[in-house]
Amino acid sequence: MNFELNDEQVGLAATLSRFAADRYDASAREGYSRMPGGYDPAIWRELAGLGLVMLTVPEDQDGLGAGMVDLMAAMQALGPGLLLDPWLPTVIAVNLLGSLGSDDQKAHWLPSLMTGEKVIGIAFTEAGLDHPLEAIRTRVQAGALTGRKVAALGQDVAAWLVLAQAEGEPELYLAEPAAQGLFSRTLRLADGSAASELILEDCPAEWVGGGRAAIETALAQAYLALCAEAVGIMDEAIRQTIDYLKVRKQFGVPLATFQVIQHRMADCAAEFELAKSLTLRAALLADDPAQPHMAKCAAAFGAKALVSRIARRVAEEVVQFHGAIGITEELWVGRAMKRLLVVGGLFGDERAHTAYAELFATLIGEPVEFSLDDDDRMFRNEVRAFLAEKLPEGLRARARHTPGAFPGKDDWLEWQAILNARGWLPYNWPKEIGGPGWSATQRYIFERECAMARTPALAAQGLRMLAPVLAKFGTEAQKMHFLPRILSGETLWCQGYSEPEAGSDLASLKTRAVRDGDEYVVDGTKIWTTFGHFADWIFCLVRTNPDVKPQAGISFLLIDMQTPGVSVEPIRLISGDHELNQVFFDNVRVPVANLVGEENHGWTIAKFLLEHERGGSAQAPGLLAKLKDLREAIATLRGRRGFSLSQDPDFCHRLAMLEAETLAMEMLELRLLSQIAAGSAPGPQTAIVGLLMANITQAIDVLALEAYGSQALELERDERPLARDTQMPMPAYLNNRAWSIMAGSSEVMRTIIAKTVLGI
Repeated sequence: MNFELNDEQVGLAATLSRFAADRYDASAREGYSRMPGGYDPAIWRELAGLGLVMLTVPEDQDGLGAGMVDLMAAMQALGPGLLLDPWLPTVIAVNLLGSLGSDDQKAHWLPSLMTGEKVIGIAFTEAGLDHPLEAIRTRVQAGALTGRKVAALGQDVAAWLVLAQAEGEPELYLAEPAAQGLFSRTLRLADGSAASELILEDCPAEWVGGGRAAIETALAQAYLALCAEAVGIMDEAIRQTIDYLKVRKQFGVPLATFQVIQHRMADCAAEFELAKSLTLRAALLADDPAQPHMAKCAAAFGAKALVSRIARRVAEEVVQFHGAIGITEELWVGRAMKRLLVVGGLFGDERAHTAYAELFATLIGEPVEFSLDDDDRMFRNEVRAFLAEKLPEGLRARARHTPGAFPGKDDWLEWQAILNARGWLPYNWPKEIGGPGWSATQRYIFERECAMARTPALAAQGLRMLAPVLAKFGTEAQKMHFLPRILSGETLWCQGYSEPEAGSDLASLKTRAVRDGDEYVVDGTKIWTTFGHFADWIFCLVRTNPDVKPQAGISFLLIDMQTPGVSVEPIRLISGDHELNQVFFDNVRVPVANLVGEENHGWTIAKFLLEHERGGSAQAPGLLAKLKDLREAIATLRGRRGFSLSQDPDFCHRLAMLEAETLAMEMLELRLLSQIAAGSAPGPQTAIVGLLMANITQAIDVLALEAYGSQALELERDERPLARDTQMPMPAYLNNRAWSIMAGSSEVMRTIIAKTVLGI
C-alpha cells in the first residue's frame, strides 16, 4: 500500500512548478490576459512542449500514455501559477477527438493540439444549473446546429467542439468560428481567463461522434484535472496565509497566536486533506482498468462537487485572514480566490455533479480495490467467508441496532471469543507479542469488512490502547501476565485519564500516587471512564512528582479495580445509556511492579496511547455502513408532498456530499496507514482524522434524524439494543455528541493541528 508519487511524477511536478513560478508572476499574467485569446501563444507552446497535453494521450496516438495520477501531479504543481493557457479545452478536445474522431480528424487535429500550435474551444455548457450532459437544448438537424452556449472555453480558436443532442443522445460536432450562423461574444471570466458565449442558428458543423460514455470519461478527466489544480492552489494559499499570520501583528502580537484563527486554519487544513484525498482516490480509480465506467465517473463527479465546495470555503478564509489587502488585486490570494471560484463553477455547480453521479450508483460502491494485490484479494475473500460463516445473525442485528459506540458486554465478549478462536482478535498487534503479523493493508481490509458486515465493535481499551503501550514500554513480566488475559477476555480494561478538572487539559490532573516502599498510595478520582462499571483493571495517569512542570511529573500505573479503596459511580448519559462512570481512589495501594515505563515519564506514554486511540485504525468504513443504511432507508421514507425521500433533490444532495466526505476520509486513512506500513508511527495527522470523524459522524446523525422525522422523536430507555430502525436516530444523535468531546475535544484537535501540522 503506497500512495506516494513515484520519482518520475515528482520530477514532472518539480519541472512544472518551476515553469509556473518563472512564467506566471503577477505582471506577466496580467500581460498575457490582454493578448488575443487571453493567453500568450508562445508560453502555451512551451508548456505543451513539456508534455502536459500529450501526458494521458495513448502511445498509439503519439502521446505519453501516462495515467490520471500523473495528470493530477502535474496540475497540482501548476495550480499556484493560476494559468490562463487553454490547457483545459485542449485536454478535453484531445481526449474526445482521440476516442471518437475519424482517422482524418485525428490526423488533422491531434498533432497540432498536442504541440500547442492550435487550440479548439469547448462549447458544452448551457444556461441553467444542470450538468452539461443533462437537459441539452442545442439541437442538430441536417448537420446544422441551433442553440446557445455559455462560458464556452476559449477565444480566437481554430474550431469549436460543440455538444448537441440528436435523437435524445449527446453528440459532438466541430464548428468553424467563421461559419455562417455562428455568433460569438467574448467574455472574461472572474479569474481573467478567456471564454465566449455562442449563438448557433442553423450553423453548419462537422460530426465527430456520439456516445455518452466517451463524453462522460472526457469530462471525468477534466474534472480530475480541475480538482488537482484546486488542490495545488489551496495548498499554496494555506502556506502563504500561515506565513502572513506569523508576521502580521494585531495588539502587539502575531495573528497566529489568536486561538480563533488557529482553529479556523485547522479547519481549512482538515478540509484541504479531504479535497486532496478524494482527488487522489478518483485518479487511482480512473487508472485502474478493473474499475467499471460508472465507478470512475461517479468518483470524479463526486470529487468535483466536494472539492468545489471546499475550495470556495478555503478561499474565503484565506482572504479574510489577510484583511483588507486580501481583497486587492495586488495580492496573490485574492487572484487565487477568483480562480477557485471559476474552477468550482465550470460545467455546473456541486449539486449538478452529485445529481449526475447518482445516475450511476451510490457513491459508496464496493470497497476500494486499487490498493489490493492478488494476495490481498485472497485475504479479503477469506475474511468475507469467515464473517459469513461465523458471525451469528443475532449478533449482527443487535450490533446494527446499538445506537452507542459500544455493544453490550455479552455481545462484545461473544464476538471477542469468536475472533480469538480464529487467532484474529489481536489483529493490530505485532507478531512478537501474539498478533497475526498482518500488514497495514490486511488490517484495513479486516476492519472494513467487519464494519460493512455490521460486527459488534471491539472494546479498544485493552486491545488497541493498552496492548501497544505494553509492547513498547512494558516489562516482560507485564507483557506475559496481561496480554494473554486481554485476549481471553479474562481481564477487561478501562482508561483512567480524564478528571473533573482535567479533561482536554490532561496535564493538569490531580490524582496522586505517593511512593511507600514497594507500593504507591493512590488518591483521587477519574471521570468519563468507559466500561468502568464492569472493568477488572484500569490503566491510570497519576501525578508522582508535584514539584516539576505538569507534564514532567506524571506516571502510568496499572490498577486492579478490586483493590480496597476503589469505588465506581455510574454516569447516565442524555441518550439513556450507561457507558461512563466516575472512579474514586481512596488510599489505594498499588505495587510498584505495576508501573509502566519509568516514573515521571508517563506523559510520553499518554501521548503514544492517544495517537493509537485517534489513529492507526479505520474509522471511515463504519460511517460508510451507516450511510449505506440511510440510503436504503430513504427509498421507503416519505418526504414532502408524499413523495419518497429518495426523490428529494436537496436531501439526496446532502447525502451524496456526506458520502463524498466519508470516502475522502477513508482515502486519508489509507494514506496514513500507508505511512504506518512504511515504518512511521501515527503522528499529529491523526488529529485531522479525529476532527473529521467527529464532524462527519454528527452530520450523519443530523441527516438521519431529519429523514425519520416525527418517527424519530422516541427515546426508548429500557431496551438496548433497540428493536426498530425508527428508534435509532434520536439516541444515536444524543450519544454521538461525545465524538467531538472524547479522546480530546474537537477544539483540542484543532489546536494540535494548528501547532503540529501547520506550525502556528
